[in-house]
Amino acid sequence: LTTWLEIRKANTAANTYRTESDTAARRVKPGLGDVQLRHLTPLVIERWLARLAGETTANERRKAAKLLKLILNDAVKRRVIGSSPMAGIPIPARVE
Repeated sequence: LTTWLEIRKANTAANTYRTESDTAARRVKPGLGDVQLRHLTPLVIERWLARLAGETTANERRKAAKLLKLILNDAVKRRVIGSSPMAGIPIPARVE
């Protein structure tokens, strides 16, 4: 996550980076930071999303899920992992 954020900072607008960094620090790292990438499975992600449902707003949960999907898709693109464990997991709906 730290490496991804470093790379992202160099290639992203400042406001976007701030939002992503904040979401990573408040939602992704506390919930999944101890899980090694090779142990990150759809079930682990679904449990994390379920925990977030009880801890935060629906929109915060959506932001966290979208960020994780972006991180994992970048890992696939960089050939760190063969496929994203987030594939097939729906992003929570936006609440107006």
